[in-house]
Amino acid sequence: MVLFASDQNLYQSSPTPHSHLYVCPNPIEKFVISIRHSTKKMGKKDKKVDAAKLQAKKARQAMKQQKTENKRAKKEIKAGGDVDIEAILAEYSVKEKSKTSVSVSIVAQPSRRSNFSMTALSNGEILMFGGEYCDGESTEVYNDLYRWNVEKNEWKHIESLNTPPPRCSHQAVLFNDKIYMFGGEYATLDQFYHYRDFWELDLKTNTWTELICTGDIPAARYEISFGKFLTFIASLYRSGHRMLVWRNFLILFGGFYEAMREVRWYNDLYIFSFQEQKWNCVSYKPHSSVSSIFNHFSCYYNSLYFKIPKPRSGVLMFLHTSEDVLYIYGGYSKQKEGSKHEGRIHEDMWMLPLKPCLSGGKSSNLDFSKLAWQKIARKGDYPSPRCGVATGIYKNKVLVFGGVCDHEGKVLVQN
Repeated sequence: MVLFASDQNLYQSSPTPHSHLYVCPNPIEKFVISIRHSTKKMGKKDKKVDAAKLQAKKARQAMKQQKTENKRAKKEIKAGGDVDIEAILAEYSVKEKSKTSVSVSIVAQPSRRSNFSMTALSNGEILMFGGEYCDGESTEVYNDLYRWNVEKNEWKHIESLNTPPPRCSHQAVLFNDKIYMFGGEYATLDQFYHYRDFWELDLKTNTWTELICTGDIPAARYEISFGKFLTFIASLYRSGHRMLVWRNFLILFGGFYEAMREVRWYNDLYIFSFQEQKWNCVSYKPHSSVSSIFNHFSCYYNSLYFKIPKPRSGVLMFLHTSEDVLYIYGGYSKQKEGSKHEGRIHEDMWMLPLKPCLSGGKSSNLDFSKLAWQKIARKGDYPSPRCGVATGIYKNKVLVFGGVCDHEGKVLVQN
């Protein structure tokens, strides 16, 4: 077993090479939240509203609002003299389109970096993508692809086709000899640009494909309803989330989003069906449900719906394969205290039995109402408060290495 240490996102508080908090004047993916109070009963005519027209209207509204936010963000960037990340990414796109073939070359090990992804392949090799390096004066974000033969200690650099834009703090998993990658961020010294794209890498051809899927896509906005009185509309651009493969499904949990005016942490759970290429956002029962708790409401809703983990990023997440049980431990988030956001290191541990929701092999047959988080007590000599750890599974045990807990400023420990 090989552990390749990384400051595996995202704990930010001070501008050091491995831990930094930046403000982004690029709120393109601005988070929108609305609370709708209504006690009106639906009549027969209301129930016959064309669902397709309703969805189309929502899409038009979201597109219109995003265009407005794009213009405002560009004005702010121009006024502040900051780096235009969209222009940088556009240059990468032009460069990528000019590639016509794949090239593979033996190289020395990759340059120093953090917040990259490393995915173990079926043949024992390891695939590495992206990451960032910050020296306190500038930040470089990568989209290079490496393949490491552990036995030979040999690195190969792969010039792949249709490579995704540079990113760090993303997640990647292996399924059927293909790599699946979601989200992440492009960071400068004072900006975050969060992604919500979903990519597939064919390991036979070394070609990337951006996937356009169906279902509850973790995209620009989606609605979370609690009965008929409250509806939230949430943005799902994110980094610092966690992903793993369970049977024929991909599971995504948590993460965070930070822009000029918004700081959000998530505790929502998505399940993606590889067979159907379909996303499902897990909705819980009212007594234990908050698909994404927002910072200035978190204290209220976590006390009301206390049977799910609080929002967080950089969490330790692993799967007990033989028992079909998902576990999470620790992580980091910020909560609003007065006019400031205070950092919090989480020390709690949760389990989510997945087997109860199985009903056939398709995601359409998964019964999400049977999913229920359970908070479990920590036993033994458990790790000190930290987030962004490296982890691996060996036989029936989980190995944990490293992590970060920055004590500069006020950081609270929560269990």
